[in-house]
Amino acid sequence: MRALIFLILVAAVVAVGTQTVFTVDETQLAIVTRFGEPVRDPIQNPGLNFKTPFVEAVIYLDKRLLLFDAPPSSLLTKDKKKPPYRRLRQGPDRRSAALRADRCDGAGGSEPSH
Repeated sequence: MRALIFLILVAAVVAVGTQTVFTVDETQLAIVTRFGEPVRDPIQNPGLNFKTPFVEAVIYLDKRLLLFDAPPSSLLTKDKKKPPYRRLRQGPDRRSAALRADRCDGAGGSEPSH
């Protein structure tokens, strides 16, 4: 009987422990939310962190995502012309060259062909 109670207690401690501790990788940004609302500043430093079990959740974002947002008048091509896009976004995997552009003429995003 004592062994059963001990096993139940150990299982409860493990369940709460795994819900309390989370890690952040050096390429990630973590946002801790409570019922969908952020409760503290984003965690940008890698390492071991703690949260309230079963109440708070962690959302991981990739810090390697590059986003450049500028007015088209401040960007010029080699030919000294305005580019046809407002925003450039490159994904985390640079080898896939997932480069997307939001066009100024409202045509939407485009992806380069391989």
